[in-house]
Amino acid sequence: MGVVGVCGGVTTWSGQPSFCVYEVDAETLLPVRRLTYAFDINTANSKGQIEWTLYTDYMKDYAIPDLSPSSYLGLANRILKNIPDASNYNTRMRRKFYSIDNCDDE
Repeated sequence: MGVVGVCGGVTTWSGQPSFCVYEVDAETLLPVRRLTYAFDINTANSKGQIEWTLYTDYMKDYAIPDLSPSSYLGLANRILKNIPDASNYNTRMRRKFYSIDNCDDE
């Protein structure tokens, strides 16, 4: 079991355009922060400009202490067993600005 978080691209194929920033520790080169920035394409089209916003801060939005494998395992278990956590993860991974995915036991 695991969590796969492939960062989106600047495309609308699977959600809103986005990019990820990984901050790493300079000495160990281990990731210490993962941030996803996105913009809402409908708003960008109506305003005629793109406004990148911080959409997901992994540690804050998923309530994990760090980006270690054990923290990802804990997140995966929560997503598997907890519908609100699964909905939050699915919504954020697809970068949906206006709705939250509804999950059920299936």
